[in-house]
Amino acid sequence: MTQRQRLAFIILQLNYNYSSWREALRLARAAACGCTREESLAAAEAVRASLKAADAALATVKSTEAAAV
Repeated sequence: MTQRQRLAFIILQLNYNYSSWREALRLARAAACGCTREESLAAAEAVRASLKAADAALATVKSTEAAAV
């Protein structure tokens, strides 16, 4: 698991109450493959939002590190 994925999973746990990264990804993949179940669509959005938040957090850390140098 990459640093980005670990951070996204922490966000997923805190914001969306998922206890399993694999389960969230399985549901998100099902949505990507055309599943229209509410659970799958919600998981897809939760994973997408968590990865976006992780990217923003990592960018902030990198810019803070660059400013400190």
